[in-house]
Amino acid sequence: MREWGSEFLAGDPLELGRQRCHQLARLTGVEPEPIWQWGFIERISNGLLLKQKGLDKLACESLTVADAWALGDLL
Repeated sequence: MREWGSEFLAGDPLELGRQRCHQLARLTGVEPEPIWQWGFIERISNGLLLKQKGLDKLACESLTVADAWALGDLL
């Protein structure tokens, strides 16, 4: 959930994130909601860390995906 920012941004980041989340849920047997929450938190924390390290392009990708995810919900 926290990687492949450019892949998420190549389409609808919310829908692609939902698809990835449900795929991970099927593969792991973990409910989708905690995967979604973890992925969202990781997107923000990684984006802020990348920004702090001066990796602005990667930070922007991560935070843009998090922004799109914040506007929707898992269902």
